[in-house]
Amino acid sequence: MRAAAAAIAAELAAAVHDQAVHAGRSTPEVRGADWRLATVQTVGTDGTITTTDGIPVRRLDSYMDVKAGDQVVVTVSGSGGWLCWGRLSAGTDGWVPLTAGTGWTTSVGSDVPPGARRRPDGAVQFRGLLRMTTATPAATALTLPAGMIPTTPRNLLTVTSYGIAYLQVLASGAINHTARSGSPATNAWVSLDNLEFTL
Repeated sequence: MRAAAAAIAAELAAAVHDQAVHAGRSTPEVRGADWRLATVQTVGTDGTITTTDGIPVRRLDSYMDVKAGDQVVVTVSGSGGWLCWGRLSAGTDGWVPLTAGTGWTTSVGSDVPPGARRRPDGAVQFRGLLRMTTATPAATALTLPAGMIPTTPRNLLTVTSYGIAYLQVLASGAINHTARSGSPATNAWVSLDNLEFTL
């Protein structure tokens, strides 16, 4: 009789223990803060997202250009409040090659080809060297891809092998070039490094 009672008591203790462990795993107040991966299902207009498993999450201001399907890191506080840290890397650095206009080339020797990328903060950043194949190239030196085109023109000044140049990024995606000093010539270069604008 005592052995049977002891076995029942042991089973009851194990069941209570298992139930407490389960409650602790599923209750933020017990579990404490935690983080995990999630997928964005919808994007709110109030600075929130909703994950595919139905959790409404407040996102950080640095998480820009939010899209459904983004893989993100979310964290929960001990009181149950959710926060999204931002999108995970897609495995690339985000640089996109730019298309050169007539009288321009994007590939000469060891030059870094012109490229652009959109940063998480919404700025479009440039890099590389652009060269002329004639002393009188077309005004449109490069063309930006969709997703990096401003709604109103942006104006940039840069250094070149012949002096200073003025680049205007148009709402069409065209980047127009105007020499501001010196005399352009065949094989002259225009630097894009450190240039950027906000969308």
